[in-house]
Amino acid sequence: MKIPGRYLLTALVFALTLGGGMYAIGYFTPKPPEKAGEGEQPDLVALSRKLTELRVRAAEAKIITLDVEEAEKLLQGMQGPLAARARARLDVYRGDCEGALSRLSGAALESLDGAKELRAYAERCAGATVGARVMQDARRGVWLRMQDSADQVLAELIMDTAAAARDAIEKDLRTKLPRPLRIDLVRDLFSLSAVTGLPLDAAETTGTVAVARYGRVTMITPRAPRHGYPWQDTLAHEITHLIISRASFDRAPLWLQEGVAKREERRWRAPRAFDDRDRPLEVATRAYRSGRLRGVDRLGSSIALLPSADAAQIAFAEVTSFVGFWIDKSGPAALPALLREIALLGDPDRALRGISGYGLSEWQTLFHAELSQRDLAADTGPGAEGAGMVTAARANRVSELLFFAGRYEESFERAALELDRVPASAPLRFSAARAAARDGLVEEERTVLGSVEEVASAHGGHLALLAKASNVSGDLGHQALGLDPYLLEVACMDAPRDVISGTEPLSPENKAALSPLCAHVRSLVPRGAE
Repeated sequence: MKIPGRYLLTALVFALTLGGGMYAIGYFTPKPPEKAGEGEQPDLVALSRKLTELRVRAAEAKIITLDVEEAEKLLQGMQGPLAARARARLDVYRGDCEGALSRLSGAALESLDGAKELRAYAERCAGATVGARVMQDARRGVWLRMQDSADQVLAELIMDTAAAARDAIEKDLRTKLPRPLRIDLVRDLFSLSAVTGLPLDAAETTGTVAVARYGRVTMITPRAPRHGYPWQDTLAHEITHLIISRASFDRAPLWLQEGVAKREERRWRAPRAFDDRDRPLEVATRAYRSGRLRGVDRLGSSIALLPSADAAQIAFAEVTSFVGFWIDKSGPAALPALLREIALLGDPDRALRGISGYGLSEWQTLFHAELSQRDLAADTGPGAEGAGMVTAARANRVSELLFFAGRYEESFERAALELDRVPASAPLRFSAARAAARDGLVEEERTVLGSVEEVASAHGGHLALLAKASNVSGDLGHQALGLDPYLLEVACMDAPRDVISGTEPLSPENKAALSPLCAHVRSLVPRGAE
């Protein structure tokens, strides 16, 4: 649309460079000013206010797409409540919650839309991050803030993972994130809630361990859960959310955000053991046939806010399968094109129809037809975990307590007894093998350890013992580190056996050969021994 020259100052069409192309994000066309009478002066104050508003809006658009340096330039010299709110939001995106809090203290900001909520968030965030340790690597383009200095030993591994995942996902989605990528590593769910704004009860209900919000990834330390969690793939998942938000101008619907993030969380790395055990299409098919499938357009504002962990699992399976189905039918190039079209149009359904010829409702009909025709695999083999896993978990805890009490033979016998009933339990196999090794039962250790093919799911300790048994850490060792790096058997998998036992003083040679992670974990009270 051509704008008359005399109204040019009252209209702003700003464009952002995303993924190599220019996309008009929005424009502002206020009511044209009334023509000044003869001898009258134009209202320069009103004009200045309007220009300030337009520059602030342009800066806020840059913040949304994570172009924080460009936003800073636009806000230079700007005054007033609107500019203060935008600067506070910019501080939040940079991880400076204290700075944001100081900017939001004026009474003039109270009436501004979103200022109160932003201030409340900044207060919680500032309290949770005070005294945190910040590390930044310019070469890898990663900024890492650790709430607990005990996690510093993982910093290099976290930054390596973040850079590798980001670079691979950027290529897949054809969108590049500005540097640095910001990551907050917090100690527990309370801090996760404070730093992200996610309600604590929602995190506890759905088992949420990481959130991408305010331009950065926040995740809990792998030390927090008793058996760790797949933190590397979780980090990749959340990085994907940031890239999607940038590519789509933060307009991608929830089903697309989560479906693509689940798709990308493993594509950044080489295949690993158990990748094929996660069968989202099977879960989605069963949920559809039992009437528990919600529909990808009825998931609410966040999967983390669903009423149960089971509902969250089904939702993830649904969006993962749906996005996979859509990409299979439309081709991989359609995905980055869809994100760009959503940024341009602001209407996901219209963008979907323009890219693929069908809207969301038609695609869901096709997807459900596909689910109705699928043959379901029988619930047999290691993948069928069933109710036996509940009693296995109890028996494993008893074995664990006996182990830390130094009663290795009893620990082995308790785990081995339950293993006869639930042979697919990786935690039980780990506990039995660890106790057998400590008690000098070499043959029994090899027998109960088994193999990857004999267990239902990945367990860091079990993978580490398998890696050690083969005398080559390799892929299994890397996978173990990506699950539970603070478990002694994982942290010290490349060390001699007397290092892992921790019962005798180390020789000077062994002590000098310890990795920083192994030395650190040896100094901690073992989880489960408390």
